[in-house]
Amino acid sequence: MNEDGKKIEAFELLDLIDITELERINKSFAEACGVASTLVDKTGTPIIPPVNHSRVCTIIRSTPLGRERCHRSAQILASKSIEQGRPYSRPCYGIGFVDASAPIVVKGKHLGNWLIGQGNLSDVTETRVMEYAMEIGADPKLMLEAFKSMTNMSRKEFDKKVEFLWVVTQQLCHHAHLNFKLSRSISLLKKTQYELQQHKLHLENTVKQRTAELEQSLAEVKQLNGLLPICSHCKKIRDDKGYWNQIEKYIHEHSDARFSHSICRECAKKHYPDLDLYDD
Repeated sequence: MNEDGKKIEAFELLDLIDITELERINKSFAEACGVASTLVDKTGTPIIPPVNHSRVCTIIRSTPLGRERCHRSAQILASKSIEQGRPYSRPCYGIGFVDASAPIVVKGKHLGNWLIGQGNLSDVTETRVMEYAMEIGADPKLMLEAFKSMTNMSRKEFDKKVEFLWVVTQQLCHHAHLNFKLSRSISLLKKTQYELQQHKLHLENTVKQRTAELEQSLAEVKQLNGLLPICSHCKKIRDDKGYWNQIEKYIHEHSDARFSHSICRECAKKHYPDLDLYDD
């Protein structure tokens, strides 16, 4: 794992904010402001289900051509808001309802956009609705009926909603940033805990190894310090298996002592009397 934990490039919006929380915020904003609202990723794909869409736009999106134009309009809107680094609004490239987009950016990474709109600033007429319905292959009468139930709003009123959108979006980005830092801290903590566990295992294995070596050495020392059965004639020593061993062999196998054979004065006189091995 990287020392700094995961970088922001590895995260998407839903990695930083719970989807249930996003849905709750989106729904509350849409209902409080009386606008359609949805959050999309950087490709323009909805992250959560859209809320409060008007019946007119729902009919438009039910046709392939209408849905394609709505998607393209949202992409252009999002691109403009990213360029400006703040919300951008304009009439959509379809029927002409006003829309707005606010960029969702965390630590310099564009994670998505918050789109609101479908507001009629009295610029879209019944004639335009009928024409656009036929243009995209929708039912003109059904669309006109839905249009008549819409509530108009002023430009000033819509701009206030856009400003409020920007405030909420900035708080959302701040919240996502805090979650990112928390996630990174948790990653670093897990990494540290893993390293400590590995170090602990290494120390435990080292202690076990050293203890075994000391116990083996102690066992050998105890054998040499204990009562050794030795033959009173040939001086061989009997080991714990019942075998008789030369004394030098036994001591060599049970200690670090080494032998260098020589001959003492008494044995030299007894066995080699003709050799003057020792000067009197």
